[in-house]
Amino acid sequence: MIPERYYQALEPFFSKTNGPFRRKIKDCYYFEVALYLLDLLEISDPNGFRSLMSGYQFPCLDLDNWKDSKHYELVTRLRYKREFNRMSNKYEWEKRIKEYQILPKIIRRYDITDSIQKLETSICPDRESLFREELNSIPKSNLREVKFAEKGKQYHVKYKKDKKIDVNILDHHISTQRIAQLEFENENPKSFDINWIELEIIARWIDKRFEELNLPSRNYNTRLEKIRLKIYNNSSETFEKTQILSLENVSHMIGMLGSGKSTLMDILAVYIAQKGWHITLVVNDVIDALNKCDFYSKLGLLANPILSTQKERKLEHLRRAYQSIPQEEYNSHKAFEWLNTSCALNLDDENGQGLDVSHYPCQDLSRIESEKSKRYVCPLYAQCNFHSLEHNLSKANIWVITPAALLYSRPSPMVSPTRLYYWELAYQKSSLIIFDEADRVQLQLDNYMSPSETLVSDGKSWLDQLHKEVNDLLQKGQHQKYLVIPDWVKAVNRSMEAYRHLQEFLAMDFVSNRLRKYPFFSSYTILSSVDHLCKGKESDDTQELSECFAKYLATKEPMKNIDFESELQQLTVHLFAGEEFSDLEVEVWNWLSKQAELNKVYKTSFEEIDVRKEIVTYLCIALIIRVLQFNLNRVIVDWGSAQATFPELKELSSDIMQSWQRNLSASIPKSPIGNIIGFKYILEKEKQVRNNVGDLQFIKLLGMGRYFLSHFSTLKLDSHQLKGPATLLLSGTSSSGESPSYHINLPVKYILENPDYSKSLDIKFHFEFFRDQEGKSIKVSGLHGPSRFDALKKLLNCLFEINEGETLSLIKKRLLNLEQGRQKILLVVGSYEEVRIALQHFSKIKHNFERRIVGLEKDGYHSLENVEDQYIGSRFISRGKVDRFKDFDADVLIAPLLALERGHNILNEDHKAAFGAAYFLVRPHPIPYDLNLGVRRLSKWATKQSSNRGFGNGVSYIDIHKKFTNLAYQRWYAVMKDSNTLSRLPDHERDEIVWDYLVTIWQLIGRLIRGGVSCEIRFCDAAFARITSGLDKPKGQTYDDSSTSILLNFRSILSDFFSEKSEAPKQQITITKAMYRPLYKALLNISGI
Repeated sequence: MIPERYYQALEPFFSKTNGPFRRKIKDCYYFEVALYLLDLLEISDPNGFRSLMSGYQFPCLDLDNWKDSKHYELVTRLRYKREFNRMSNKYEWEKRIKEYQILPKIIRRYDITDSIQKLETSICPDRESLFREELNSIPKSNLREVKFAEKGKQYHVKYKKDKKIDVNILDHHISTQRIAQLEFENENPKSFDINWIELEIIARWIDKRFEELNLPSRNYNTRLEKIRLKIYNNSSETFEKTQILSLENVSHMIGMLGSGKSTLMDILAVYIAQKGWHITLVVNDVIDALNKCDFYSKLGLLANPILSTQKERKLEHLRRAYQSIPQEEYNSHKAFEWLNTSCALNLDDENGQGLDVSHYPCQDLSRIESEKSKRYVCPLYAQCNFHSLEHNLSKANIWVITPAALLYSRPSPMVSPTRLYYWELAYQKSSLIIFDEADRVQLQLDNYMSPSETLVSDGKSWLDQLHKEVNDLLQKGQHQKYLVIPDWVKAVNRSMEAYRHLQEFLAMDFVSNRLRKYPFFSSYTILSSVDHLCKGKESDDTQELSECFAKYLATKEPMKNIDFESELQQLTVHLFAGEEFSDLEVEVWNWLSKQAELNKVYKTSFEEIDVRKEIVTYLCIALIIRVLQFNLNRVIVDWGSAQATFPELKELSSDIMQSWQRNLSASIPKSPIGNIIGFKYILEKEKQVRNNVGDLQFIKLLGMGRYFLSHFSTLKLDSHQLKGPATLLLSGTSSSGESPSYHINLPVKYILENPDYSKSLDIKFHFEFFRDQEGKSIKVSGLHGPSRFDALKKLLNCLFEINEGETLSLIKKRLLNLEQGRQKILLVVGSYEEVRIALQHFSKIKHNFERRIVGLEKDGYHSLENVEDQYIGSRFISRGKVDRFKDFDADVLIAPLLALERGHNILNEDHKAAFGAAYFLVRPHPIPYDLNLGVRRLSKWATKQSSNRGFGNGVSYIDIHKKFTNLAYQRWYAVMKDSNTLSRLPDHERDEIVWDYLVTIWQLIGRLIRGGVSCEIRFCDAAFARITSGLDKPKGQTYDDSSTSILLNFRSILSDFFSEKSEAPKQQITITKAMYRPLYKALLNISGI
C-alpha cells in the first residue's frame, strides 16, 4: 500500500476519467522509491536499478561500501516486494521511465534523461521520508483467510467444469477440533558443535531400541565405528582427523561411495530430534521420505514426510507405496496411514459414484446463494484421514521432503496462515537442513529454474486456451475488467496474432527443418542467422551483430505506429497489417539491399533466388518472434494482476507464472542473461505427415537455481534479518572437476572415510566390443529409433545366444565364474523403452536363462497393462523394490543408467553388493543441443565469474554487471551453438561434459562395490573406443586417445590430479584422490583398448 499522504498530494494531478488513476499514482510512488535508492547509492544511470535487482554480489568496492553502510540490505528487501521485482524486467522498467517522464514536472521528484537528476517540488515535499520507510520495511508474507463452512448453510463443490454437488452441513459435520499451527517463537540454534562420542551414543541407542521392538537390527553402532571424519586444515592444506562436527552456515561434506553418509544423516536426525530441535532432510524421492519417516517413527520420534499438496498426486504416491513397500510391512508401515485417501464427508457424484480425489471439497466449498468466488473449508478438515500428513506437522521435530516439494509446495492455511513455501518454513524453523546427494539436487534446481510450456499444439495448448478464455470472458459482459488490464489483454491477443503469422512460415519445409535444429531460439538467434547469411558463407558466425539488427533489438517496442526508432519496426507493422507476402518480400528486399550498400561486410550473392527467399523469410520470422517475445513477456509479468482480475484464469497458470518461483527468484540471482524468453520447435513424425506444423514451446530462465543450495543458510539474512539453519551438503561426487552439472562450487570442509572399505576394493574394467554377422562393430550410442534398437538386439545376441556346439552362452559362463553369493549381472541400457525392447527380444532367441531375466520399470508403471506379451509383463521389477532384488528369482537385471545411479543398495544375504558384474550396452551420449545442459554450463560459468574479484577490479558495480551480462550472452550463444557431439568439441568443452558422464557411471558402479567387494565392469558399445573397435580409422592414428574414447577421456581428466606434476590446487588433488582412486586405478588397468 502506498502512503495515504503521498496519494492525497498527487491525486489532483491525475485525471480520474482517464483509466485507473489510483494505479498510476501507485506506479509513480514505487518508481520514485527505486530512483531514491539509486540516488542513495550514488548511481546516476537509471538502468542501474535493473542491475541492482539482478541479485549478484560481485566482489567490488561499491558492494563493500554498501554492505558497510547497511544499504545493500535495502536492495535485497526490494527484491521481495512484487512491485519492485516487476520493475526489474527490462520492458516494464522502460515503460515506467516513459510513463514517469510525461507526468507534470511539478509533481515529480526526479527528471530522467541520460542520468537521474533531482527536481524541487512543493507537492509532498517530504516524500523522501516516506521512501526511507519503504526501503527499511521488512517484506511480510500476506496472511491467508480461513473460513470454515457453517452448520445449517448450503454449499456446493465443483467436480467437473460445469457440474456441482450440493453439500448440506449438518450437526455431525461440525467440529471445533483444529490442526495445530506452525510456531516459530522458540528459537532453535542455527549453529552448534557435535562431539563424535555423542553420535556413538545415539547409534547404540538406535540399535537397542530396535532390539526392544524385536525388529531386525540396523547395526548403526557397527557402521558408525567404521567411519572416520576428517576436516580441512587451511594452514597445512590437508585433511586431518577430528572428533568434532562443527555445523554453521553451509558445510560441504563428501564421502566416497559407501563411506557411511546415509548412516551419519540418520544419526544426526535422531540427535537433533532428541535435543528438541528441528531438522529437515531433503531426499531423492517420495518413497525415501516415507521409509525414513517410518524408521524414525518406530524409534518413537515425531517425523513427518512432506509430499506434494496436489490432491490427485496422493493416489500416485499410494500406488508407488504399494509397489515399493514389502507386503509383509503393509500393516506396520506408517506410509499407508499418511496416504489415506478417504474423505470425511464421503460425497457421491450424480451417478452415485464416490468423488474423484482431485474433486474433494477440502478447501473448495462455495455458498450456493453467493455468486462470489469465496471458498470455505470443510469443518471436518482436522479430523479427516485424507489430511493426516498435516495433523502432526507442527509438532514433528523431523521433516523429510523431496527437492520438488521443498520448492513447489506449501502447507494449507490451517497449518500456516502465511503464504510461505516449505523451503521458507524450514529456513525459519530448522536448526539443521541436510541435502542428501547434494550434487543431484543442484542439477534439479537448475532444471526447475528453466521451466517450459507448450505454447500451441493442435489448437489445444496454453496460448490457445488463454486467448479463448480471455475473449470468452469479455464477451460474457466482463468488459469493465478490460479497463483494469487493457495492456495485458492486448498482449494476449497480439501473442496469438504473432503465432498465427509464424504458423504460416512453419508450414514451409525449409523453415520447419531449420527451426527444429535450434535447441533454443529467439529473435536474436534468428537475426544472427540472417546476418550470417548476408555476410556470406566465409564469415565467422561469432562476429558481432550488424548495427541495423542490433538497433532493432535495442528498441523498446517491436511495433510502433509513430516515431519509429528503427526501420525494422516499420516493416514489422506492415507484416502484421496483412500485406501480401509478395509485396512484403519486395519491401523487405529493398531494405536489405539498402543495408548491403551501407554494410561493406555483406558479401552474399543477392541475385541467387533461393538465398534471397531464405534471407527474407528468416528476417520476417525474426520480426514475428520479437513481437511474440515482447508480448508474452508482458503476459507473464502482469499475470498476477490478470488473475486477480479474472479468477477464472487460475487453471491456466503455468509453472512459469506460479508464485513459488516469484518467492524463490527474490532470494537468488537472476539468470546471468536475464529472465529471457526463448522458443523450441518440435515436429514429430506423425504431425509431419498430417500438417507439417509441430509444437512450439516457450522457455523462461528464472534464476540461478544452484545458488539456492550453496547459500541456503543466508538466503534471507540481509532482506529479513533472519539467519537460516546450519546446512549440510552430502554427496560422493559433488567435487567433480569441471562438471557443469554435479560439481558444487564450495570448498569441501569435511571428508568421510571408511578405510577398511576402500582398501578392499578391486574393480576390473574391460572394453569388449562385438561384431555383427557382417563383421561390422556394433555401436548403439548416437543411433535413434529402429536402428538403435536393432543394434541393441545384436549385442544381446552376442552375449546371450548359445552358439552351435555350445551348451552355455557367453554371459552364462561368466555368471557361473562370479563370486559365490554375487552371481548376478546388471545390463545397463539408456532408457526404460530399451529395457522393454530387450525383454521382448529375449523371447525370440535361444538362451540359458528361462525366466531369470528381469527388467526394471518406473514406479507406478504397470507392465501387464502396457505390454501385450504376458511373459514380458511378468518379468519386471519396480524401481522402488529393486533394493530387494535378492528375493527375486532372477540372475540378470536390465536397467537404464540414470535409474540406478544413486540411492539403491542392492545387497545379498551378507549385506554386500548382489551384482558381481555390470555390462554397459550403451555409451552415455549427450542430447544434441540439450537446453538443460546449456543452462547448467552457463550457471557454472556465472558462478565462477560472479565470485571472481579480479573480474571487476576497480570498476563500479553497475559497470561490472554490464560487462558480466555481455559476456554471459556471448557464453550462452556459444554454448547453444555446440551440438554436444563430443568428437567435435574443443578439449576443454568436451572435458566438461565428460566429467558429467564420469560421475554418472561412477555412481552406478557404486551399486556394485557396496560392502567393499570387487566387481567386473564390461563396456560393450563399440563407441566406447572408436579406433580399437574399428569405427574410426583416422590417418596416422592407430590407437585410441581421449578424443576417440570416453574411457580414456575419463582417465585423462583424472590423471590431471593424480600426476606428481599436477598443477591443480592441493586441496582439490587430495579430494579427487580420496574420492576417485579406485576408479582411476581401474581405468589405468583397463583391458581391451
